Amino acid sequence: PPPPQKRGGRPAGNVRAPPEPPDYVATMRMEDMLREAAAAAPAEAAEFQAVLAKYEGHPGVQRKLAQEEAGARQRNLELNRPAYFELRSRIPDKVGLVEPKDQKGLEKVGCSPELARAILDRPALRMLRATRAQLDIAKAAVLKPLQIDGTLTELEARAVAYALPEAPYDRHSPEGLQREAWRISNKQSFEALEASGGFAAAAPAAAAPPLLKSCAA
Repeated sequence: PPPPQKRGGRPAGNVRAPPEPPDYVATMRMEDMLREAAAAAPAEAAEFQAVLAKYEGHPGVQRKLAQEEAGARQRNLELNRPAYFELRSRIPDKVGLVEPKDQKGLEKVGCSPELARAILDRPALRMLRATRAQLDIAKAAVLKPLQIDGTLTELEARAVAYALPEAPYDRHSPEGLQREAWRISNKQSFEALEASGGFAAAAPAAAAPPLLKSCAA
């Protein structure tokens, strides 16, 4: 028989379930709401961080987060990692998070005209040539334009999702809070696209540069 239920449909007994947020924020995860609030109001960041630490320290929350992270890591390895290496191999290694900034510059470092346009239209593709160290030290202003959204095909979105830093940014400074908000926002955007199938239907943008095409021929 099913376990006895308490208020809110949670099982009774010794297992401590995560505390429930108020009804008006029930559609948004409490931890994400607190992170966004801290990033949006640096002056009150310490207070929001204290509430977040208390919430995340709850045994039920820790268990829920661990289960979510384990599932996300498995999907990341099985589905996103192959996409990352496939598209990364098509982008010249001189394409950085910011430079080159224009079509001419991108073509000069080896991008085909189609690939250059794709990178300008969907800046998140720049992440595929960045190292973990570069993403770890990049300023929030550099990271902000690199967004996973519905303009990316499934292959592109999965590749960029794999490139996202796994470890949280330092949240003890306004800069760190903004960078962590960027990381979390991109994770949530990818999860929403994955759940809804809302990826762009266009052909994958990262067409091989002419040099790679000729080498493969």
